[in-house]
Amino acid sequence: MMKAVFFDLGNVLIKIHHGKVLRFVRLLRRHADSSCTPIPVPQWFDDLWGEWHTQFNDGRLTERDFLNCFKKKYRLHIETAVFWRGWNSFFSPWKPMLKLMQQLRSQYHVGLISNTNPPHYRYCREQIPQLAGLHSITLSYTVGVNKPDKQIYQSALTAAGVTPNEAVFIDDIADNIAGAAAIGMHGIQCISYQQVRRALMKIGIL
Repeated sequence: MMKAVFFDLGNVLIKIHHGKVLRFVRLLRRHADSSCTPIPVPQWFDDLWGEWHTQFNDGRLTERDFLNCFKKKYRLHIETAVFWRGWNSFFSPWKPMLKLMQQLRSQYHVGLISNTNPPHYRYCREQIPQLAGLHSITLSYTVGVNKPDKQIYQSALTAAGVTPNEAVFIDDIADNIAGAAAIGMHGIQCISYQQVRRALMKIGIL
């Protein structure tokens, strides 16, 4: 019997707009030292979503550390507030998925399992009040590991007081679904709102 439904954040409860990510990259390029050799846009993307981002999400890098990685490599001359405003500009609520989450709250433990970092999560909590209705919140930077490490799923299950076979996890990334399935959770890869609804109906949740 299912007792808990866990949601990812990015591209599950919120939309990540890649055009806005590109706009942020262009902002950073404008603030790079003109004496530096111009860095191709793909390299900026690699750094935004690469190892620095992984370490920021699992808590090894602080906010200051993360910003300084860019300042040092690209010789950025950018105000701290401008950088973080751009960093938080990628998101918007995915309203049907948020409504689905709220619909499930009365019958199931509804939790969050997210690879994220402090400024992104603070921004999402401020902009999306529905997140306050979650029963449990499991974040990579507080656990100290990113999905698909089994520790983050186990932390979420412990917080909910359920066993793996009593829980379903919804995420947009196949590797993260595989990580949850490896410890016995049910997994649904989020491709569209309607597809998630159909998948939940198949396992008797809707």
